[in-house]
Amino acid sequence: MKYIVSLSLFLQLLNPTYSQSNFPTLIKDVFPGSGSSLNNSMFANDDFIAAKLGDKIIFRGANSLALPTDTNSRDYEVFVTDGTNEGTNLLKDINPTASSYCRSFFTFRDKVYFHAYTGIGGTEIMWSTDGTTAGTNLFKNIGFRSYYDNLYYPNIIQLDSLHFIFSGDTTIVKSNLYISDGTPQGTYSLKDFNPTNISSSRAFAHPGHFTRVANNKIIFTASTDALGDELYVTDGTPAGTLLLKNINPGQRDFLTFSDGFTKFHSDGQKAYFFANDSIHGAEPWVSDGTIEGTFMLKDINQGIGGSIKSLTGFTTIAGITYFIAKTIDNGAEIYRTDGSTAGTSLLVDFNVGPLPGIGDYLVSMGNKLIFAGTNDGQEVNIFSYDVNTNNAEKLVFLSNNPPGNLTSITSPTLLNSNIHCDQLYFDILNMTNFTGSFNYNIGVTDGTVSGSGLLLDTNSNANSGFIRMGFWEPSLIELNGSLVFMGNNGQTGLELYKIPLCTGNNTVINNIQKQVTKDESAITVYPNPSNGTINIDFPDWTSEISLTIINAFGETVSKEVIVGSTTTFQKQLSAGLYFLTFNNKDAVISKKLIVL
Repeated sequence: MKYIVSLSLFLQLLNPTYSQSNFPTLIKDVFPGSGSSLNNSMFANDDFIAAKLGDKIIFRGANSLALPTDTNSRDYEVFVTDGTNEGTNLLKDINPTASSYCRSFFTFRDKVYFHAYTGIGGTEIMWSTDGTTAGTNLFKNIGFRSYYDNLYYPNIIQLDSLHFIFSGDTTIVKSNLYISDGTPQGTYSLKDFNPTNISSSRAFAHPGHFTRVANNKIIFTASTDALGDELYVTDGTPAGTLLLKNINPGQRDFLTFSDGFTKFHSDGQKAYFFANDSIHGAEPWVSDGTIEGTFMLKDINQGIGGSIKSLTGFTTIAGITYFIAKTIDNGAEIYRTDGSTAGTSLLVDFNVGPLPGIGDYLVSMGNKLIFAGTNDGQEVNIFSYDVNTNNAEKLVFLSNNPPGNLTSITSPTLLNSNIHCDQLYFDILNMTNFTGSFNYNIGVTDGTVSGSGLLLDTNSNANSGFIRMGFWEPSLIELNGSLVFMGNNGQTGLELYKIPLCTGNNTVINNIQKQVTKDESAITVYPNPSNGTINIDFPDWTSEISLTIINAFGETVSKEVIVGSTTTFQKQLSAGLYFLTFNNKDAVISKKLIVL
């Protein structure tokens, strides 16, 4: 009998990691054993260390051939992955004598640009890559010198289809604004903020917080020796790069340390951010890139205390921007603005009284706001709030708090960039078992109660949570039908994992132990091809196994529970190709079976 197999199915047969399961799959243990190849996350706390390029991801990983025992001195170099084990490799050892500590990965057209330490002259230099070793080369002698150059998020942004701008420095010019068309000769300085004094700490202008506004302009922050940190605007020309507003005249900065970590938000026309003019404290501001269009929206927490609460508390629905702010009387709540002072007001006092009602993150999905919060001062949940109907729903339970002891709300990382296929993925602490250790799990919501919960509950031990996210983006990268993220099952260290994307299955999976991808040899299925009799041998597995048999069309034809190390099945299966998925509390493995 002849069988017709589609190209996609044929490719799945060639891929040994293919699985019908929604469990995370280890892409590759780049740094073998419990050592981590990724430090902090897919996006280090101080910078981006991953970027998508076509059907690949360029990222910073630890070279296992160098300094294998010293976590703080590992040889971090540039790697590439296509989402498979064999396609995940060291791209180039830029600094053979030490770590290149590559960072600031940014995709522009057909290349990824990044900065790397070469060990020459103590500086970092801009590199570019097309995803091949031969195409990974020095771009230009411009780079970042310090972690503090990257505090102001982001420090690189695409201006238009032909240019990007970034914060950089050379041995002469310190951290100024540059523009590039993607070629070395088309990369030059737009503005030297401190041309006369290169010895002062203020000589490092630190341009950042790049945010797009109307008329193809970018607003950003930069520091000068004379004014301190202030707000600027650029249209991509030297003449059009100007001081926009001296928000805090007579003082040094309009951003405090906490303000500096707050993301600026753009609705496409205007930018929203918190700023401190030293009179009102850190309050919400707006700018459309013009002097007259840059002003404080409202003194929400009147006085010098300021109302800033959130790290990523701005999001826009249908032209209205929503944000998180706090007052002495109301605590942290959700506000709305149409970009005018008169149109800025409290949306809802979610938790009546001074205790906080809202956490640090605010995301929009359709007409709904998604956030972590409490409306009773005790039980913390992830909520949805429909801005059209003013209806709030509890989606995911997070924790209980003793009455009167709620001073802050622990929030999972909710980012609009982590919405894929109308589902928001997020990290979540297993708060019901929380004992001071980090136990992260994968949560998912589509904005409804039935479509919300834990996609995976690792129920793991101290500091062995499966997914890690954080303030910077991206936390999840979509690649070839999967979501790639940084995970740790407690045995591999922090490595690249993936889960299937757009499965349409939000089933909550509870009380699953560490999902370890065992070697395929851990289970033997024979004979293969088979005439209907299936022998299954799993001598190393100590508990019962769930077996799901799926045909070549993705249809589940059988579910079984296997007990014992060797089992023989007499199955009435039609001739064709089948996928056998085995899982228990320890692992998940897929096998292919042909029935004649």
